[in-house]
Amino acid sequence: MLTGDLSTFIRTLRVWSDIILFFYAFTHLLNHSVNILSIEAADFVNENYFDLIWKNLVGTVLLYGSLIVHIFLGFYAVGTRKSFKMTFKEWIQIIFPILALLVLLQHAGAIAVATKIFDVD
Repeated sequence: MLTGDLSTFIRTLRVWSDIILFFYAFTHLLNHSVNILSIEAADFVNENYFDLIWKNLVGTVLLYGSLIVHIFLGFYAVGTRKSFKMTFKEWIQIIFPILALLVLLQHAGAIAVATKIFDVD
């Protein structure tokens, strides 16, 4: 009984963290696509829409909380496998998100360094 409730809770938590991260990625890439029009337009969209959603306490907690939950649940899913005998496709589904996490950390780190140390806006 408890196992079913726990797996349902984990599944629900995974879905909600996926939705929040997808929405962030969508709005982030949408903001980048506005750069095609002009940098001024992208700044306007960023300041009037993007920052309103993600640069407040609720949005920040949801975003970073979802990221942490998503990462832990991914490692939990891999760690609780009964066997590591998998097809090539399953190995790709495990390896690529880990590589993507490394790229994402590099991207976020570079932005943090640029904004905090070099005072880039």
